[in-house]
Parts: sequence; C-alpha cells; structure tokens
Amino acid sequence: MSRLCCAVPFVTAMAMVMGRCSTSSSPPPISVSLSPSSPQAIDQGQSVAITATVTNDTSAKGLMWNPVGPGSLNTSTGLSVSYISPRTSITSAEQATVTATSVADPTRSASLQITVNP
Repeated sequence: MSRLCCAVPFVTAMAMVMGRCSTSSSPPPISVSLSPSSPQAIDQGQSVAITATVTNDTSAKGLMWNPVGPGSLNTSTGLSVSYISPRTSITSAEQATVTATSVADPTRSASLQITVNP
C-alpha cells in the first residue's frame, strides 16, 4: 500500500509537467489580399478585374464579395471578380469600395478603393 501511495503523487506530478511542456500551436491567421492592391481610377464605362489571395484558410470556405458605392460586380468566380462602373451618367468623380471577406473568419478582409471619373 505504501508504494501505491508514493506512486500516485509522482504520476500526478509527471502528468502536470508533461501537460505544461506540450506545445499546442494555433493555426496561423487567415489573411486576404487583393490585386491590384493600390487605389484605382477608371472612367465611366470601364471595369477593373480584381483577384484575391487567401492564405491559411484550411477549411477552404472562400470569400464573400461586397461592393459599396456606385457600380456593381459581375458574377464572382471564387477568387476573382470584376467591378463594373455605373452605366448612368455621372457628373463628378464617385468613390466605390470592393471588399473581399473570408467566410471562415469574417474579421479578415481586404478592400480596394475605386474612383470612377465621368
């Protein structure tokens, strides 16, 4: 009985030490980038092809595309989309933003600013 009593604290201590020494690393964060990455200026009637790169998305859930401002997006092919400037006549430059957001981690996104000139 005395051997068992001595072994229990030893086994418990070893389990605690091993638990502290094991390294559990979390996966690297998802990142989203766009190409082109710098703001774009186009004339009315033109479009901009936009390609996204998503890294560390182990679930491969892809992206959601969101345009804000004038214009629209064509049907996305996953990692690429085209911004299409407004068809109605504009009298001054207008700003649009296209954002690609990770589906797996909605806190990760990238945006492109587009200026549409008349």
